[in-house]
Amino acid sequence: MSMTDDLLKKYNVSMNDLTPDEMESFFNLLKATETRELDLPKVKVYLRDLITALEREIVKTDEWEPYFFGMFRRESRKHLYLKARLNNYLTLEDFVTSPERARRVLEEATERLGKKPQVSGL
Repeated sequence: MSMTDDLLKKYNVSMNDLTPDEMESFFNLLKATETRELDLPKVKVYLRDLITALEREIVKTDEWEPYFFGMFRRESRKHLYLKARLNNYLTLEDFVTSPERARRVLEEATERLGKKPQVSGL
């Protein structure tokens, strides 16, 4: 198994999951790490490229998909998956660019996890 496969497997991602733009950015980043030319400004550029590629893919993807013989619509799983990946990339970018903003994002996420839904009408 190659280093690429190990890395993708570690994060539960396959090459089929990546968009062509993400794949290009991934291989550029991998090439930079192999030649030891990776520094913080380059990581920021690669992250921005990945975010831009994912934003383009989200725009191209239908937000709703038909189900039950086309009588109803629901939010597309692919669209939800892409939005979740975008959120992960943005959080990673926050860690690289601004630790203070990253701390705030993590605190907000932790608060959302701890909240229980309000039950009304009882």
